[in-house]
Amino acid sequence: LLVEVAGVGGMDAPVGQDRAGVLLVIEVTAHHAHAGDDDKRCSAFAAGKKATVDGSTLNCYTCDRPCDFRLQIIPGGDHPEGTMHRVDYVGIPGGQVHTVFGSIPEAAHTHSIFSVEVPVANDRQVFISENTCGSKTALSNKKPEDCLMDYYSLAAIMLQRASTAAQGVSIMAELVEKYGMRGPAES
Repeated sequence: LLVEVAGVGGMDAPVGQDRAGVLLVIEVTAHHAHAGDDDKRCSAFAAGKKATVDGSTLNCYTCDRPCDFRLQIIPGGDHPEGTMHRVDYVGIPGGQVHTVFGSIPEAAHTHSIFSVEVPVANDRQVFISENTCGSKTALSNKKPEDCLMDYYSLAAIMLQRASTAAQGVSIMAELVEKYGMRGPAES
């Protein structure tokens, strides 16, 4: 698989330059597919414009459980000061059950987001995917029962608020620092 991807014509960058992240994602995904109990994990595949023949960007996601892959469009909008955003994701069937719920201040303006089981993109062309993995507990700043964010809520809120990927990373860091991250933290 790695040789086929590296050998596709039209890619200007030598193997290992500009495409290393794509090759690494493929390698990790292939590893999970043959890792016994580890094969019950979600995987992501992403390719930037320098990694595709025609300059397209790709974002793909696989779910390890029975999933609802119907496309949902969650409209954005303008919100009056004092509006609260309800954090109430309960989890997916067969997955971790989420029991900590609450509200955080809503942004003055939110973008429309697209979701297929999990949030994947917004109307500003910011995309996110996840790979199931463990979290570094040394990074925890709150007890699990006090944490409000989980992967789904974190991704959805970020996509509603971010106009760029860099802004999205900052938003997620701020949300986790302020509200904590619960669950095994899918990355």
